[in-house]
Amino acid sequence: MRSTVETVMAQTYTDWELLLINDGSKDETQAIMDEMARRDPRVRSIYSEHKGVAAIRNMGIDMSRGELLFFLDADDLIYPYTLQYLFEMMQTRDDISIACGNIKRFDDGKEDIRKILENEKSIDFSADFSSRHLHILSPEEGVMRSLYQKGMEASLCGKLFRRELFNEMRFIEGELYEDLDIFFRLLLKGEKIAEGDRIVYLYRQRTGSIIHTFNYKRLVVLDVTRRICEYIEKFHPRMLPAAIDRRFAANYNMLQLMLRHYSELDFDADPHIRLTYDFIRKHAFEELCNPEIRLKNRIGALAALLLPRKLLFRLL
Repeated sequence: MRSTVETVMAQTYTDWELLLINDGSKDETQAIMDEMARRDPRVRSIYSEHKGVAAIRNMGIDMSRGELLFFLDADDLIYPYTLQYLFEMMQTRDDISIACGNIKRFDDGKEDIRKILENEKSIDFSADFSSRHLHILSPEEGVMRSLYQKGMEASLCGKLFRRELFNEMRFIEGELYEDLDIFFRLLLKGEKIAEGDRIVYLYRQRTGSIIHTFNYKRLVVLDVTRRICEYIEKFHPRMLPAAIDRRFAANYNMLQLMLRHYSELDFDADPHIRLTYDFIRKHAFEELCNPEIRLKNRIGALAALLLPRKLLFRLL
């Protein structure tokens, strides 16, 4: 957590407020936070009983005082230019609601993060905001790119948001996929989206984390992607094929993780396996008829249609 805060303090853009919210940790975390707050008046140290990520983010939104919001998890890092880059991107047009950069994942145990931070060159903003490096998207274009997983990750990390987007909108508390649930509604609520090609966010990956292993809590992504489809079908039906593709990908991913979870798998070992497989089979042909889907999903849909179930499961 200390290294995360240090990357904020090293920002070339200096007009920021940092809310450090301790989600019930009883170790030295609070002491470190208090020390950081004493060092810099822009830092506020806040303690909360354990409530979960979504509730803590809601608290941060409610307690923050700025017009722009940036979310940073305690394990992750940002480059010294990150906030300036995103802020300058916001200033290129009056109608930009969200400014996005790229996310780089790094292995906590295999990569020297100091070298990653030191090797990044400073930015020539005039060059980086040329038409070659900066794309202005409509909300619908941003949603389509994200649903088809062709850029614009469905994460709040690495993005700067105008505060008004969160008026009457909050994270669902207790939701594991809190970003995915709210992200598309935020995009569709705004005006234009500015997307730059610079890496602005360093996401720390750890072996054994919930993202890389199967846990029944992860199955909530199936409900989240179902709700996304329902919302898109009701309010933006033209984009429904993209929403179905995102749901298809989530079902395939969960099926694969569940199959790897069982050493000797029987089709009826878990009802969730049947449900995900049935969804994939039901929508496989529809996926193949959609020219926008990724090659990975196209191969998966073709395999689901042509291969016997047992052979498909062995391959997965």
